[in-house]
Amino acid sequence: MSHAAAIVFYELHVAASASSMDGLASEPLKKTILGFLSDSALRSGIEEHDRALLTRAFRNVLGRSAIRQREGSLLVEVLRRISEALTRTKDSGDLSAVTETETGTRGWAEVTSGLPQRHDS
Repeated sequence: MSHAAAIVFYELHVAASASSMDGLASEPLKKTILGFLSDSALRSGIEEHDRALLTRAFRNVLGRSAIRQREGSLLVEVLRRISEALTRTKDSGDLSAVTETETGTRGWAEVTSGLPQRHDS
């Protein structure tokens, strides 16, 4: 009987440890998400009033959601890349779409997300 209890307690401990590793996103992470979103909106030419509405709406969504640390990190990464692409586009004066080589690197999503990847054919 004591062996069975030990196994049950061990499994509960392992399950609790695994779920705590992917806890809710921290406030600094949420602020980073909003920062990159705001920067991307600015660089894409969205007017100031509309940027404020966008930021407020996204802040409300983040506040109501139970976004996990891993999901937040994925959002930060994609928004950072969007911001960088918009910066390069603006600096080069080329208003064309982002190149295939920039969008073709899906490896970062596989590393940062446990979600299944969608591949369009």
